[in-house]
Amino acid sequence: MICFAASAVVVSSPLVATSAAAAPSLAARGPRATIARNAAKDGDSVLLLRLLQSGWRPGADRDRRGATALHLSAGHGHDSCCEALLPLLDVNDHTREGATPLHFAVAGMKSRRGRGGQNGFGTGGHVSTARLLLDRGADPAAVTSDGNSVVHWAAWAGGTKLLRLLCEEHGQAAAAGAPNAASSGALSSCKYLAESCGLDFGAPNAEGATPLTKAVVQSRPPVVEWLIASPHCSLADLREAAALASRLEKRRTTADAARVAALLRASSSLRLRGGFARCIAPRPSLQAAAPPRASPRAVLPDAPEEDDGVSAPPPSEGDDLGDFGLRRGLGVAVDAVLPTRLVIVAWSVVINVFGVAFGFVPPTVFSQFCGLMRLSM
Repeated sequence: MICFAASAVVVSSPLVATSAAAAPSLAARGPRATIARNAAKDGDSVLLLRLLQSGWRPGADRDRRGATALHLSAGHGHDSCCEALLPLLDVNDHTREGATPLHFAVAGMKSRRGRGGQNGFGTGGHVSTARLLLDRGADPAAVTSDGNSVVHWAAWAGGTKLLRLLCEEHGQAAAAGAPNAASSGALSSCKYLAESCGLDFGAPNAEGATPLTKAVVQSRPPVVEWLIASPHCSLADLREAAALASRLEKRRTTADAARVAALLRASSSLRLRGGFARCIAPRPSLQAAAPPRASPRAVLPDAPEEDDGVSAPPPSEGDDLGDFGLRRGLGVAVDAVLPTRLVIVAWSVVINVFGVAFGFVPPTVFSQFCGLMRLSM
């Protein structure tokens, strides 16, 4: 009995010593629930294990949204903390709004810990954490109470890699995710959803908001410029967005809001004059309407080839209209026809002026020539 008791003391002494050493430090930090949430946010898996040994129950510890420490660890991208908590919590546990840890992982979050720290939600997801949760059985098709899927949250946070993970590796549909992507301002996500997933960036969501209006409200100039030049926005959409941007510009003083308003004012005005050929049908070019040339000698050396339907290249950065993606519906034939016409007019004026001056062109003929020139200009 004496030997057994001694051995028991020897075996159990490390745990007793650990508990005794941990108790003062944990008690000094404040309530156990607050300590656990902060540890989950900071990625302190060692402290989480000590709390579990001291009797902390993670399933009963939730914040005001109903999020557990697993939600917070996933949102901050701490894989080690998720590994420690997954044996004790359901991987598809949800908050009061129905958000799962996978929702938090694809959205991303930051907590203000100390001076100068950032605080926010939807700051960019974590691919490794999302993959860990999916491997442990997380449902990629989980939907919140307001109808937002995991894909919607990934699009809202601007995670192209996460969208590829969900849509390509786990077969999730990206339906109705266009407004979320436009709101995030991530142009790469918008292009992926439009080009690879076939989403219509002109269709409104259940609330009636289009991707263009979402981008205007969030002041996302790159997305607004891309939508203006895309075939998804109509003239009515541009007018509505331009009016909304003007109202927001008066209330906001940011450079992005002013730029968005300027883009929409210019685009709606030019759309009325036939610009932005990729959004509406372009005007028939002068070269297409003209009869075929009789001889190759009539082609100017620097003239472009016959129009094959390919739109003109975008303007360079030095162009005054470069920010708006303009000069789409003008037709390349204008550049070829205009120099020839100017040369003919100039020589005709010179010949008639000298003819009147030297008397071999009657004044009546010169007046008729001037009238014809006014009609042709």
